[in-house]
Amino acid sequence: MSGAAAARVRPPELPERLEPLDFGSAPVPREIFEHIIAEATLTVAADEPLSITSSRVRSSRLGAATIESLTDSVLEHCDCANAEWSNLRIRRAEFRECRGTGLGLGGATLTDVVFADCKLNLACLIGATLERVRFERCDLREADFDGAELSGVVFRGCELGGARLVRTPLARVDLRESRLGGVVFSPELVAGCTIDEAQAATFAAALGLRVLPLEDTPHAI
Repeated sequence: MSGAAAARVRPPELPERLEPLDFGSAPVPREIFEHIIAEATLTVAADEPLSITSSRVRSSRLGAATIESLTDSVLEHCDCANAEWSNLRIRRAEFRECRGTGLGLGGATLTDVVFADCKLNLACLIGATLERVRFERCDLREADFDGAELSGVVFRGCELGGARLVRTPLARVDLRESRLGGVVFSPELVAGCTIDEAQAATFAAALGLRVLPLEDTPHAI
């Protein structure tokens, strides 16, 4: 595996103590810094994007929130389905057991990010930039990475059936242990991609190759 694909993801830098933030019916503050939020619904006006830094968000709904930056933070058991976070900047963050069906991250920049046990089917990452990002046991069926830039990205134990990786260089991507049934990618951009033996047939077919056991090899080609 290439050094880029093996690059270590830097974890969030959280303070030892976080202050609980309960805004009740009050408007969500423009900036959330060093707080812990639980069982809340984050909604802000489209012209007042939210910034979350050095915080932990649990069991909350964020689908209606407009977020411009997420740094040194952890989201656990959150509902981000159908959120539109185009051009969002995410640095040193973790998403754990979050629901992100249809999550819109087109043009977003993700650096040192982990998605673990998340539902991200139909997510849109068109034109996104991902550097040192790990997807662990995530549902990414029919997710769209069209034209994304991936560097040091690992998909481990993920479901990628029907996902689109067209116009996406895979030289610094590790797909091992993920299911690729129906995945679409650009054959000319797969050089250097790290795969396992079970995935070889999928890539061979995309490259126009036939993989046959020796006893089934035709006498004439």
